[in-house]
Amino acid sequence: QVGILPETATLCKALKLNPLGLLASGALLIAIAAEDLPPLLAALHAVGIVAEEIGKAIPAEEGVSLLTAEGTRKPLPRFERDELARFFAPGE
Repeated sequence: QVGILPETATLCKALKLNPLGLLASGALLIAIAAEDLPPLLAALHAVGIVAEEIGKAIPAEEGVSLLTAEGTRKPLPRFERDELARFFAPGE
């Protein structure tokens, strides 16, 4: 699951924004073999970098989806533009 900070969740709820559609400046996604994940996370955490596993690669025919907290899959939403930009300029 993708972690969402409580502050972000609160703001998005108040503004009716989907947090998955916000620009993720400064985010870094790393694709790594499963067996290499624990030492990588340990090394990142040791130097104060917040990191977590948010997904895994699956066969292309299974599509792109999100795993919910309940363990079910739902389609990954697609956004034409950043949610915050949509909020500030809804008619564009």
